[in-house]
Amino acid sequence: FDAITVTDICKKAMIHRTTFYHHFEDKYHLLRCALTTLQQKFLADIPPVSSETEPSAFYALVLDQIIDHLFENQDMYRSILQSNGYEDSIFQIFESYISAQLLYSFSLFQKNGLGYPSRVPCEILSRFYTGGFLSLVSWWLSSKQEISREQFKSYCRQLITPVILPE
Repeated sequence: FDAITVTDICKKAMIHRTTFYHHFEDKYHLLRCALTTLQQKFLADIPPVSSETEPSAFYALVLDQIIDHLFENQDMYRSILQSNGYEDSIFQIFESYISAQLLYSFSLFQKNGLGYPSRVPCEILSRFYTGGFLSLVSWWLSSKQEISREQFKSYCRQLITPVILPE
């Protein structure tokens, strides 16, 4: 991602740079907009957090949505990973974005009297689970592991059950 320039994006999209800058500040702003669109797609079928929302059901549904998306788009993500590597800024952007969304959901549950799922500070918990999940996804994509979608979901649920999906 770092090697891609706004000029490259404009050439591929067949638009002028002025058109690009009319809509976006830079390529990172474009990426943030794309991530927002993905977030809207993920959350379209997930009810908003309210005082009646059960945290474990909410996180299980979000996890299923993300894993379904990853499996449906694994070739694209594998290509991004091979081109840029895990330590590239695009994965740092993903990590920051996902962590912020997780932190936001923790705050909504806390605001609705449901608390958040641990005594560990929300910021640490969100960074820990985001980093671990993205590392697992990176491993899965780069090693081309033969794991079914349902098995991957099961493994992830088992890993987060003690804190985020209490039984």
